Amino acid sequence: MRLLLCFSFFICMCSQAHDISTRASSDILRSISRASADAVITASTDGNAPEAPAKFLDDERFRVFAASDLSQNEIDTTLQYSNDAYELWMGPPYYGKSQAKAIYIMITGNDLDAGAAANREYCNHLTNTGFPSAAWCNPDTYITYVNEGGAGINSAGPLDGFYFMVMAAGKDPVSSDSYKRMTYHEVFHIYQMSNVFTNSDEEYESAMGRLSGDDPTELVAWWMEGQADFFSALYSRDEDGFKDAMRWALEGTGPFSVSRKEKFFEEGVKLRNISWDQGDLVDLGYRLGSWFIAYLTSRHGEAAFYNYWNTVDELGFEAAFEGQFGLDYRTYLDEFEVWLQQPNEDLYPILDGMHENKMKSIVATDTTSNTFRVTLEEPVDAEIHTGVGNLRGWAVGDAGIDKIEMWIDGVYAFDVPYGGVRGDVGGAFPDITGSNESGFSMAYSYSSLSSGDHSAKAIAYDTLGNSKESVSTDFSAVKLAEDFIGDPDAVNLDGASCSLERDEITLVDALITDEPVDLLLKWRTAEQGFEIIEVRGGGSAVAMLRSRQALPVSAKSATAETSGSVFRAVLEEPVQDEIHSGVGNLRGWAVASDGIEKIEIFIDGEYKFDAPYGGARQDVAGAFPDVSGSNESGFSLAFNYNDLSAGRHVIEAVAHTKQGGTARSSSTFNVVKFSQDFISSSQTVDLNDASCVTDSTEIRISNAVVAGDTYDVVLDWRVAEQGFEIVEIR
Repeated sequence: MRLLLCFSFFICMCSQAHDISTRASSDILRSISRASADAVITASTDGNAPEAPAKFLDDERFRVFAASDLSQNEIDTTLQYSNDAYELWMGPPYYGKSQAKAIYIMITGNDLDAGAAANREYCNHLTNTGFPSAAWCNPDTYITYVNEGGAGINSAGPLDGFYFMVMAAGKDPVSSDSYKRMTYHEVFHIYQMSNVFTNSDEEYESAMGRLSGDDPTELVAWWMEGQADFFSALYSRDEDGFKDAMRWALEGTGPFSVSRKEKFFEEGVKLRNISWDQGDLVDLGYRLGSWFIAYLTSRHGEAAFYNYWNTVDELGFEAAFEGQFGLDYRTYLDEFEVWLQQPNEDLYPILDGMHENKMKSIVATDTTSNTFRVTLEEPVDAEIHTGVGNLRGWAVGDAGIDKIEMWIDGVYAFDVPYGGVRGDVGGAFPDITGSNESGFSMAYSYSSLSSGDHSAKAIAYDTLGNSKESVSTDFSAVKLAEDFIGDPDAVNLDGASCSLERDEITLVDALITDEPVDLLLKWRTAEQGFEIIEVRGGGSAVAMLRSRQALPVSAKSATAETSGSVFRAVLEEPVQDEIHSGVGNLRGWAVASDGIEKIEIFIDGEYKFDAPYGGARQDVAGAFPDVSGSNESGFSLAFNYNDLSAGRHVIEAVAHTKQGGTARSSSTFNVVKFSQDFISSSQTVDLNDASCVTDSTEIRISNAVVAGDTYDVVLDWRVAEQGFEIVEIR
């Protein structure tokens, strides 16, 4: 059974039959529907996107079937809302662009006879166009909408070759915020559906996340409806209206006698299991589902959802979710439900900045535009960090980005190199020049911060001097007594003991610079390795970590000099002759009297990308005080070493001066990896039946279960990472 996708202020009010309703209404219909149809046909799509299947017999964007008791303004307003929402999510090229057409909108009023006539027109159009679905077109779809209001999508484009969208204009005035939001809600559903190419009902429902409950025979609401509810509120309302809508979703009673939040915890049901078979309770799937989407957005950014829809057709629901959000959906939902138990006033701050920094905008009709976005992705909100990692994000602006400032604990810290490759952002903002190279990143020593809680934000400046702040990230740092352990022999585990539980390693009496400390390491999906999350003893406070700074200048350097000028380039990580695995840094520094133009990265002799340049490096400035710009001479980016094959590799950094000179620095290293390139959070790391011993700077683990396979693993202390890295997998 295919369930319909509906919206109303309490629960969905639409027929659950397999409904498959033009009056060409006005100049606005003809200009949007007919002209836009050509755009659908000719617009470029994602390079990996399939062509529309033959079942799509109609290339029009919209066709309207309106009841005769509606005014022209009601029809035009509905169509304008629909087109505005279309431009937000389906206007630019994206994976499912070829299926973003044949949207049939039936608009009902208060008169049943007028609704019946519009319904007949719709069914006749299916017959005249040649859709097989015409044989079972439901002539009575209009009745529910005329009598009860609401809105719904009554067919699935990937399966039927068109989308049947019904809007009830008789109950909610078309000028109301609720009607506009309902329209955006339904159009967002069409965006979701357009990204799936299949002839199978089951594959379609699975990709939509509607088979994700514990009972696979029930269709659940949290994922698909939660997104439509959240994004329709975000884009159809102003900032205050968006926050009011989200507050109403939590505090409002809807069809219940108590608030939705109270009802959810009273029922004791899991959000992932709320289905349409449960009557009024499905309202919680919509409204609390929207809060789960807000929760994910606060941690991963809005772009993660569009990346999900660009990949779900190939990967499927579970893998696409884990690929974007780093955890399996069950674990993330369980975590969210614990978070939701806090007082409401402690929940609302995650909404701050979401409206201001939303990614999408309707294409401007004049020559000006105001797109300006900045997102800080790492440090991650509410997480613990230690050692040397990345500080990164992205920013785009119509006027171009001039620089990115990083502020730590409310104080300006440094500028971050800008210009890293970001194909995902380029896909979201295809009309903004430079969006494909909109990343900012630098290696950052979180150990330079004090143990405890911290905050970070990025401020982007465009070339006109305008600025935009990211949402502030709150995180914690844990650290050893020293900010940086430079001596590789300073870590001694000979007298330490280790124990294992779940995905954690506990070390007791490890010697760090001759001080005994206890350490707790935990598997991190994002890093594909173990990170120190707790330090006790040795002058270290129990806390958490997040900050990153330069490391000492490497003794290794590449040199090119002409006429006495200075030109140095150093690739610091990957480290020469060491072993790397998981997600780490690729970083170094370069200085030149002529100034540095760019840093190119070659892997195994093949050019791959340019590295963002301009990171703060006071250590380099101290070594080259007379070279202009030496204090901002770092280059860095996050790099997944597991993308490489196991074995020996060479990475080379090539620095180019503004006068055309080049200097090279390379590192030969080895990669070790598990049988899979990426261990998702659902593919657990289980150490419960494993054993471990310590020796020198190493932790040796036998019989670790990783994604269902058993391995022996060796971790070794690495100065560059200020942590333990996997160096052997058997």
